[in-house]
Amino acid sequence: MPGGLAPGELRRNEAALDFVRESAATGRPVAALCHGPQVLISAGLAEGRRMTSWRDVAPEIRAAGATYVDEPTVEDGQFITARKPGDMPVQMHHLLEVLDERREHCPGSSRRRSRRTCGSSTR
Repeated sequence: MPGGLAPGELRRNEAALDFVRESAATGRPVAALCHGPQVLISAGLAEGRRMTSWRDVAPEIRAAGATYVDEPTVEDGQFITARKPGDMPVQMHHLLEVLDERREHCPGSSRRRSRRTCGSSTR
């Protein structure tokens, strides 16, 4: 999920929320930056999770039943959240590690690009 003002629109778009829910249900990695966790909240995916965000979103994270963690990036299962644009390099590093790990455990995949999706995230 992008940050900034986009989550304000995405969280009111049922097709976008359905896409996020379906992605989460398949075990795909889901990344959210800055205000992006607002979309996860609106999709009903925050409760019981640990996540970070832009600090103004922290009360909303807590109200949704999630634990706010003030760290550059937080990985909770398949969800990888980051606080602000300056934390994006750390978040992308985590996301690439998750994708690489999934590729290594996917039957029939190679070290080259693979369009195959297999299993749920183990992180």
